[in-house]
Amino acid sequence: MNSRMTPAAFPSASLTDDALRRHWRGRAVYTILQTGYSAAFLQAWAALCEQADDADAADTPQRLHYLLIDAAPPTAQQLRATAPASMNALADELANAWPPLTPGYHRLLLGQGRVMLTLIIGDVAASLAQADARVDLFLLHDDAVWNAQQ
Repeated sequence: MNSRMTPAAFPSASLTDDALRRHWRGRAVYTILQTGYSAAFLQAWAALCEQADDADAADTPQRLHYLLIDAAPPTAQQLRATAPASMNALADELANAWPPLTPGYHRLLLGQGRVMLTLIIGDVAASLAQADARVDLFLLHDDAVWNAQQ
């Protein structure tokens, strides 16, 4: 893994909106790296949108950068079908921007540019070794935080 990756501590054993808000408070950019797709991406995006509308908007990051590494990500149709009902609008925007499922790096700007999704389609270990980002939160496939979302 690149030496520039320096994860910050995450104060919760499960990914909740409140835990995310506490952790990203006051940061201009917040970066999450996840292996294997789950609804955690939609959850983080929804939390960002909700907090931007709250009185706490000043503590909300200006940008959420989400790196998603998956050897076999879902199709756009699967994204829509598996999204929680409360996140259908976000899932539709994501599915409309979803790239062809070809190996490599795909950058998607969502939420009027506030959410940047870097979709990396390929082997997780090889992709992690090439990743160059300051990551605030890791959601790894075998991690308890990731598994809590399943």
